[in-house]
Amino acid sequence: MNDNDLFVNQKHVPRLGRGYKRYMNHNGMLKEFLLGPLSSKIVDKKLIWFKLEDLPKYLQVSLKDKALTIEEIRLYSDKKERIQEFYDLDGTRIYVTDSTEIMPIVGNFLPHDGVCAYTVVVRNNKITLKPILSSPHWSDIFAGNTEYGINVFCLASDLSSKQREDFQDEIIELKDALDFLEQNRRKLN
Repeated sequence: MNDNDLFVNQKHVPRLGRGYKRYMNHNGMLKEFLLGPLSSKIVDKKLIWFKLEDLPKYLQVSLKDKALTIEEIRLYSDKKERIQEFYDLDGTRIYVTDSTEIMPIVGNFLPHDGVCAYTVVVRNNKITLKPILSSPHWSDIFAGNTEYGINVFCLASDLSSKQREDFQDEIIELKDALDFLEQNRRKLN
């Protein structure tokens, strides 16, 4: 396959016989897909693509504006990833991005009830937050005496304006969390 090859999603193509090769989008990589009675019912049609040049000429002309390169398909599938979101104490929806402000709890802040605690994880090669659902006692979290150790944060948007002022130097962005954790791990060892 060539990077300049164009592909059309199955949703734009009328029913074609078995003679046409189908490709399946596996995380931005297109692999040949064998159509079978069971697979045609299970696989999401949005993941199946046809190579434009394999289609009949009359279809190629009408579908050219809907065709994408492999790189464009990759970008298309990345946009489809679900955006992680949480609600802060005010009920405001917070979309978690690299620039989301978080505050380390361990040794800094003994949160009051209602403030949610999160741990930083790497998921699909992206740094993100995972809520801590099992509620250890806040004093254990503050002391770092939980399974999460120092990897416990709260959303900076959950802090009052006074707390934000008091802890201004401690607030970091999510993209800096791994560096922060590594530096503090070295200090503890």
